[in-house]
Amino acid sequence: MANRSSTAAFQTEIVKDQNQPIHLVEIHFDSPTGTQYLTDAFISITYDSNTYSPLGYFLTFSNIDETTQLQVNGINLNISGVDQTYISHVLDENFVDRKVIIRKAFLSTSDDSLIADPIIIFQGNMNVPSISEAEDEGRCTVSIEVANQFVDFEKTGGRYTNSESQKMFYPNDLGFQYAPQIIKDIVWGAEFDPGTRNAGGDDSDGSVIVDYDIGLGDEIDIIVIGLNVTVETDGDILVYDIDNNIEVDDTVVITGGVGDFEADINGTHVVTASTTDTFTYSSTASPSGDQDFEGGSELQVNNESKSPGVTTTNTSNEITIPYYSASSVLEAKDTVTISNMETVGGIDASKVNGNKFEVKEIGTNFFKLAITEPITNSSPPLETDTTIANKVTINETDHGYNTGDSVVIAGSDAVGGVPAGEINATHTVGSIEKDSFQVTVSTTPTSTVTHGGGTGVTIAGESPQPPPLSVTSDSATTTVFQSAHGLSASDKVRFSGVQEIGGLPISVLNKEHTVVSVPDANSFTFTASQNATSTATGGGNLIVLKVPVKATSSTVGGGKNTTIKLPINNLLMSAL
Repeated sequence: MANRSSTAAFQTEIVKDQNQPIHLVEIHFDSPTGTQYLTDAFISITYDSNTYSPLGYFLTFSNIDETTQLQVNGINLNISGVDQTYISHVLDENFVDRKVIIRKAFLSTSDDSLIADPIIIFQGNMNVPSISEAEDEGRCTVSIEVANQFVDFEKTGGRYTNSESQKMFYPNDLGFQYAPQIIKDIVWGAEFDPGTRNAGGDDSDGSVIVDYDIGLGDEIDIIVIGLNVTVETDGDILVYDIDNNIEVDDTVVITGGVGDFEADINGTHVVTASTTDTFTYSSTASPSGDQDFEGGSELQVNNESKSPGVTTTNTSNEITIPYYSASSVLEAKDTVTISNMETVGGIDASKVNGNKFEVKEIGTNFFKLAITEPITNSSPPLETDTTIANKVTINETDHGYNTGDSVVIAGSDAVGGVPAGEINATHTVGSIEKDSFQVTVSTTPTSTVTHGGGTGVTIAGESPQPPPLSVTSDSATTTVFQSAHGLSASDKVRFSGVQEIGGLPISVLNKEHTVVSVPDANSFTFTASQNATSTATGGGNLIVLKVPVKATSSTVGGGKNTTIKLPINNLLMSAL
């Protein structure tokens, strides 16, 4: 192994007869997952302000080969026996060409502390994954090919040279309309030589060859277009026209509409009803029921193309996006990114734009997304018990304090009859547990409180992280402590990063759950798929909780420029 500018402490450790080698692995996914920090150590490791979660022998990778040659070397990174959340990271996030960094490190044989500093032994980019699942156990094995930086030298750039592919980027461009009739091959992917009109100097006829440098792992922004029309049972035609200035009795000219009701949609019509984002006119159509997403993708009103808008339903976090031929472009479990959408139905645009969402439902000409947001786990951390005189318990996951340590508590409200002034002070740590410790106060609690003190409590200047989950032996009911969660019964929430608690494995906890009850504003319950084997609180301090962002009204809107980012390979395959 090369020296790699390793520290003296590292070099001393590596030559010892007995040492504890470990690896620190960074896997860079896109938002919302973000970078995953993993280790094959048996404990959590903190390095460079990041916490590496232990997977032990469940994290492995193939041999790392070093060479002086400029060639592609790669490894296989394996995550085995873990819960299915890692499947969603691979399936739902962009991973191709995302960075992977592997560091070699050592732990002290005396106290398991990290020997400074770990060194990078491999850095590369993710390629093709393979996944095997054990459905009955909720566990899987994820294997990802990772190649070093020289893999970029072997990439082939390019795109399809047919009319359909060209229209994906330039809808009105007919330049490739007769491409199949051209005998001469057009070579894409070469670089343009500014000294000539040739791209790469290969074509003597002066033609310019454009390098779009698009790979199958890339994505492209597509404006949401078409499907503006609902043909109602009574014959009325409802047209979605965002921010229109059309009034009742105005005359509109509709062109470009296609489909079963083309004759009823097109033509000159008098408006019978109008809102900011819709207008209605009458026709002779008589469908058996309301027909949504009609009109095709080229509908125009008074010679202007119209945006169909995003539909929300009151109290639901699902939004419906009209998209022409959605069923041929999207597949189950695809993820899309929304941009340029305006706030609609009470769903704030900042919670949507720039974030990835899994497609929940696909229709012929529409798809639905469930809008969620990750929230940081927090809850009031203080606890009192009338049977324990002059004591207040502070709940904090993996607090690391020892009996006799000094600690400053601030920002607490009064708890269980103990005045705030007695709590907000410098204390000596008394008895300790892994996720809690006690301090002495002057007043004996007059009531028992399990989660008190408010959300502004700080311990040594930082916000504590109380154990977020509570389970009871022989019960599947799991209580989650989360300040101001805003959830209701039947809401869907998703957990990741939860550690085993009370005999409930991570595969049971790290998934989507349905909220069963809401005891108060700072807690809710769900039912696990099996009973706990012991009464416990815990779950760790690396929990990510995704909660629904619910609409406050049923409406159509979102602005005229709503854009969806779709995978290039989906669009190319739909064009073939």
